[in-house]
Amino acid sequence: MDPRYLVAGACLAAIFAAYFLFFKRGAHKLPAGPLPDQWHRILSKRVRYYRELSEDRQVAFGHRVQGFLEAVEIVGAGIELKLTDRLLVAASAEIPLFGFPDWRYPNLDTVILHPGNFSTDFNPEAGAQDRTVLGLVGNRELSRTMVLSKPALHKGFGRHTHGNVGIHEFTHLLDMSDGAVDGTPDYYLDKELVQPWQRLMHREMAAIREGKSDIDPYAATNEAEFLAVSSEYFFTQPEHVRRDHPELFEILSSVFRQNPVAHDQPVVEYAENHDTEVPEDELREED
Repeated sequence: MDPRYLVAGACLAAIFAAYFLFFKRGAHKLPAGPLPDQWHRILSKRVRYYRELSEDRQVAFGHRVQGFLEAVEIVGAGIELKLTDRLLVAASAEIPLFGFPDWRYPNLDTVILHPGNFSTDFNPEAGAQDRTVLGLVGNRELSRTMVLSKPALHKGFGRHTHGNVGIHEFTHLLDMSDGAVDGTPDYYLDKELVQPWQRLMHREMAAIREGKSDIDPYAATNEAEFLAVSSEYFFTQPEHVRRDHPELFEILSSVFRQNPVAHDQPVVEYAENHDTEVPEDELREED
């Protein structure tokens, strides 16, 4: 047999396997019963995203949360966990995926909640200057495992936060699903959005580096961090993103197939248009 056919066959098999793992694995039937009242109360109180969903969408989100907790083990690193801790982890996981009803995380088995910030090598004797990590996922030592700072997780669901370490790390996990952590999650990004997303991403990163953006400077570290930081901002402060970064809001709405400002409104498909004139009353003076 021509070796070219063997190579092609191997490639097709790899593509099919990747598709099966990401899209099909874990697509078990979600719990059909009602969300326990205590769970609903906690999510309503602590998770603005959930609180602003319509009743029927809260039911659907609740089923997703239940399914996540059935599939992924959540443990404490020397600390006892409460139901609230587990629900905040599950909410962090399901918020970025809620626009994709049949998708799960096939590349995650365990989430570990750490009592505070930690060092990259998890050295308990590391000094404060080295204990700066709030979340970590998918490095060589953490295959199929995520570590989150419990205080940072809770802070991410505060009323005035612009960030959310849980959403941040789960967005990294989505980015990893195609085998490359590059800020362009090809498995769930429509092909026609890839180039517009990459162009916008680099424009926004340049603006951050020039001090012309309110997006956390950490987003300019690299493309993967831009996706994660802009996504957590998109879900925690969607009104601000829509007002100050309308093109970013529009493309992230298309990427995640969600409109977190008005959950029940249809998502307007992103269309790149560089010739659109900005109304004079919307022009801003640059510093």
